[in-house]
Amino acid sequence: MNQIRIVSVAILAVAMGACSSSSDASNGASAADFGAARAKLTGKPTGALTKATANRVATGMRHDSESGKSGLSLGPTGGSGGSGGGLETQGMHFLSAGLSTCDDVEAGKDVGSCACESGSLDYDIPHLSELRESKDLPDQLDMNLKFDACRMNGHTADGTLAIELTKPSDMLFVMNMSLDEEKVSLAFAMKHGELWYSQDVDADGNYVLVKLGSYEKGNGSYDVLAKNGEYACSIDDGEGSCEPKDGGDSIDVKEESDR
Repeated sequence: MNQIRIVSVAILAVAMGACSSSSDASNGASAADFGAARAKLTGKPTGALTKATANRVATGMRHDSESGKSGLSLGPTGGSGGSGGGLETQGMHFLSAGLSTCDDVEAGKDVGSCACESGSLDYDIPHLSELRESKDLPDQLDMNLKFDACRMNGHTADGTLAIELTKPSDMLFVMNMSLDEEKVSLAFAMKHGELWYSQDVDADGNYVLVKLGSYEKGNGSYDVLAKNGEYACSIDDGEGSCEPKDGGDSIDVKEESDR
């Protein structure tokens, strides 16, 4: 299954299924956090793609995509399935995938608490009852989850995951947590069925935008949008090339040895 399908499914699996004491869940991403992530993911990249930065993108992509997928798998469906359909349909699908074990979710509480395999997770999911009943949703819906030593699907998490859903299918999520004792701070966007995230390419914080295609674990294709153009990249076992879409010389890519 490609990365886009995994993440589009896992976002809603977590948002609707991961649950634990509600008073802390609202301390997830603020409007400013969402605004900063949205501005970066929809703005113009400030970094150029060169041989050195292309290698850095490939190296970071392996780590970040795996961390993001692991964090998003903390839901009852484990990140399996497919994308497609409106938010109401997707919400109903995942709510029917096994949320009966959480009393607060079963009771339709917008703010509530559920137990993980060990530890707990707080949630704040507006319009939860409407989601469960597959009713129409507002044009935008913000959700916040707070993990407290929550072990689920083979991972242990402490921290927050915030999701912003915008009709008909766009999603933005901001993850700030310790995942299996490794700090993870990521922002992804699902735009028109395509998964995008930003990758810093130098110490000054200049960045490029990466669209994940079939990429997974050092293999497959992805696109890079940089200040010096757009590139179609393909790698096999961490090595490959990026071809400029408007013509010109290709850039060889190789993951750095510290991967």
